[in-house]
Amino acid sequence: MNLEISHSNRTILRTFQKVKKCTGLSNSDISHICGRVFHEDHQFLQLDLVAIDKFLEYINVDLGAFILDSFCYNTLAKQMKGDTLSLPEKSRGNLGSRSKTINNALSFFSNEKKIFFCRKFQLHQDLLKADGNRVSGRILGAAFKMVKRYHIDPWILYKVGQLNAIKYLDEFKGLIEKNMDPATAYDTLCAHTDIIEHNMSYRVIKSQKDSIIFESRPKEATRELLDKELYCDQVFSENIAGFLSGFSTYKGGGPLKVEQISGGLESGGVNRFEIFLH
Repeated sequence: MNLEISHSNRTILRTFQKVKKCTGLSNSDISHICGRVFHEDHQFLQLDLVAIDKFLEYINVDLGAFILDSFCYNTLAKQMKGDTLSLPEKSRGNLGSRSKTINNALSFFSNEKKIFFCRKFQLHQDLLKADGNRVSGRILGAAFKMVKRYHIDPWILYKVGQLNAIKYLDEFKGLIEKNMDPATAYDTLCAHTDIIEHNMSYRVIKSQKDSIIFESRPKEATRELLDKELYCDQVFSENIAGFLSGFSTYKGGGPLKVEQISGGLESGGVNRFEIFLH
């Protein structure tokens, strides 16, 4: 089956030729990548979808982005030279979110869906595997939305948050002890949020006998740089609620129950949660 697209063949061919020039791929290279005989540029338009997908996987570009010529050639050139940590501008943003958080979210997916996500944003999988790398909060939000879209479990993002907290607890060693009271532990979390990410600020509003009231809000610098409504999306608050639940396992027991008590689009991304201590 030939590639069926609404855009003109000339546009697609031009994009293909730009990719060849950018990457230095020869016709022989493309034959090897696609598993098809390839001698002339125009033959790209006659390749079947399997061969085209092999080519796009090799250059780490999504089909839609290729058709629209909307991917970053500078990033493509760097990745082809082995710079697997290179990011297109739209994926960098303010570099406020850790790749570790995204990788934890994508661990709920098959490898095929992980590849699909990486190609969509021109991310090399090596970047996600390295815990210390940072990307835009937009990419984190996209990962959360994709997880929610493909899972029928309504609590999936809460569970993603719990997993994230458990995976990050090792990085709080020396800051939090098992015998520490919850109010102090969550205050410590608020004081060291940069361990997790740079986009949000947290604070304990009230500590009571049976619960803790906890607030999250996007930093003003984040709101100015990224979409103002980005962190108003429910996917973030669901994940934060799960994170606060999973964080309670620092004591060595099971996760505590956490409920969101305020927030939403009108809140400007400011959310409050109640952490039940019993």
